[in-house]
Amino acid sequence: MVFIAGAAAVGGFLFGYDSSNINGAVIGIRQHFEVGEGITGLTVSSALIGSSAGAWFGGLLSDRIGRIRTMQLAAVLFLVSAIGAMFPFAIWDLALWRVVGGIAIGVASVIGPAYIAEVAPPAYRGPFHASPEGHHDSVKRREGSHQGTRQSLGSRLKETFPRLNLAKSPSPEQTVGPI
Repeated sequence: MVFIAGAAAVGGFLFGYDSSNINGAVIGIRQHFEVGEGITGLTVSSALIGSSAGAWFGGLLSDRIGRIRTMQLAAVLFLVSAIGAMFPFAIWDLALWRVVGGIAIGVASVIGPAYIAEVAPPAYRGPFHASPEGHHDSVKRREGSHQGTRQSLGSRLKETFPRLNLAKSPSPEQTVGPI
């Protein structure tokens, strides 16, 4: 079970991995293609456009062809985009392969957590579900209210980090002024 959940969670890891790799390649991209900072920035950030599209259409696609087939398609897109980004002949070609990789990232980030929750045994669904919303909802159900959730989280933080002075959080009015 842990192996299946780990394999499905690789999509989220690849998003961070891609971001760290491309940040290290910015200077090389600029020098190799002899472009300015603006074009380099657009090329580097083009994966975000793809990830938005992949997240948007990933759910629709999984409804039509299933979660496993959708994750397999995302894996193929990851592979194709990696090979294409390895051998770009122009800056726009690199940007195109980054968009394709971004689509794979978006699909994997939407389908991965849903698949993990789907295949996990009922007793383990809470710990295996990787979504922050799922965690918040389960804590909220246990505590009974949003206020209970905040107090519970605060008390757990105080226990975990006893040296931090975690006073009551300020209200929005205290932080940004009257709304």
